[in-house]
Amino acid sequence: EDGTVTTPYIGIMGTSITSENASLYKLPVGALIVEVTEGGPAAKAGIQAGDIITEFNGKTVMDMDSLSELVKETEIGQTVSVHIIRNGEKAMDVQLTVQDKNA
Repeated sequence: EDGTVTTPYIGIMGTSITSENASLYKLPVGALIVEVTEGGPAAKAGIQAGDIITEFNGKTVMDMDSLSELVKETEIGQTVSVHIIRNGEKAMDVQLTVQDKNA
C-alpha cells in the first residue's frame, strides 16, 4: 500500500560458528556477532560485537542462516529472549524487541 515491505530486523551483522570451528576454537555453535548497528534492537538489548547467539526466541541457533530465518519468522514489535555467550564463558539471556528494517 505505501510501497514498502515490512522486514523484521535486529540490527546485527554476523558469521556462522560451525561445528568444525566450534571444536577447533572451543566455542559454542551459533551466530558470532561481528557488528551491531548503533541504536538498533540488538544494541538496545545490550548485545555486543563478539557475542555468540546460541538461542533466539526459544529456538536453537545453529549458524547465521538459521538466525536470519528465526528473525524473519518473528513479528515486528515482538519482544523475544536471546541467549548469548560473551567472552566464550559468560552465558546470559537478554530481551530484544524486533523492529521493522524499513521503518
